Amino acid sequence: MVIVRSSPNSRMAPKFEREHSTVRFLNYYDSRNHGSVLFQLYGSVWPDVLPYCFLNMSLMALLEYINAYQNIDLSIKPVGHSFMSLLLGFLLVSRVNTSLARMMDMRTHLNKVFKSCAQLVNMATMYTLTEQHLAAREWRQDIAYKSMLLIRVITAVLEHQNTSNLSWNCPQIDKEERKYLSKSLYLEREKMKTHFGTDFVPALRWGHAIRSEAEECLRVPNIIANRLQFTIMKEREVLTERLAVNEERDLLLFVDATLEAYASFVKHITTPFPFPLVQMARTFLLFYLFSVPFALLRSDDHPTYVAHILIVFVMTYGFIGMEYVSIALDDPFGDDDIDIDHRGHASMVYEDCYALIAEVDGPEFADRLRAKMDDRRGMVPNTESEDSPSHHEVNSLLRRGGLFDERTYYDPFPEG
Repeated sequence: MVIVRSSPNSRMAPKFEREHSTVRFLNYYDSRNHGSVLFQLYGSVWPDVLPYCFLNMSLMALLEYINAYQNIDLSIKPVGHSFMSLLLGFLLVSRVNTSLARMMDMRTHLNKVFKSCAQLVNMATMYTLTEQHLAAREWRQDIAYKSMLLIRVITAVLEHQNTSNLSWNCPQIDKEERKYLSKSLYLEREKMKTHFGTDFVPALRWGHAIRSEAEECLRVPNIIANRLQFTIMKEREVLTERLAVNEERDLLLFVDATLEAYASFVKHITTPFPFPLVQMARTFLLFYLFSVPFALLRSDDHPTYVAHILIVFVMTYGFIGMEYVSIALDDPFGDDDIDIDHRGHASMVYEDCYALIAEVDGPEFADRLRAKMDDRRGMVPNTESEDSPSHHEVNSLLRRGGLFDERTYYDPFPEG
């Protein structure tokens, strides 16, 4: 059992830990420790549920006081609550089960994205292992870069609902890819000028409508995937010996598998949990819970007011807690403690790619690839552009950030 003390996305984790912590796994508790399970706050619904519990307990205490000392009977017959509890339980359990199934399905497809892109880099490297000339090395690095970039823009789409960050604004996108994106998005001219610095929108001539930023955010992974497919096909021009037909097909199938998984993400994003069910469950829940104190005043066994308050506390915790669990599961890529750390898992895939490229093409190519995928810098080297930073400038910047160990790092382009 792996116990992780803090989460990069946790509201309770210090800022330094959020920025520099390791990947957060979902098995962050020890199920064998009853005390830890009962009283652990990390990943718990206690902070969200307690205000409702205290509010309902206060209502119960107030009704008991009015009934005992003011002789005002505000009780209601509990017959209706017995029937309502069945319907409410069905709605809440169905909602939690559906949300959990959606979360597990999205986690499965996220793993498929990671696996497909990693396998693409791996097989492209293995198929061309004997090709050691510069053009082949650049081709392999381009395959690795676009594969990792595809993962990055997909994760940006998944977190768009919580961060409002747009997938085409990822700092890992270099100038060449941004230029291609600017020609392929169906945004209005004002937004294009804001995001890309140009009001020229050639794609609008083919659009059925001017799309919103949220709609175009979903289109970016498809565009990057197409670019990756084009890069794969460039092997016919780059390699001295063309790939076999089945090898070329295998590489393209990895991209197809990634797009298939992404299509499932789009399905879940554009088809949220049905609002009528959410509205009915929430209405029944709040009405039922805050009318329970009125029904308990008419109980036949006449328990003490302390027993009434405890019953209200437990019922409020159970029902409101179930609702908050379903709310957290509805968006598994948000900033809740139980959400999936997709960015952290993606970084592990990146590191596998760096190691593979370093083994086959040398550490200098892995260093360049790492510089392109750096998320803290916001500056990506582009050797084809005159106004982009040089490789030495990027390496110096990363050194100052403490990313490279001077004892082991090799600079392929030393200053001067």
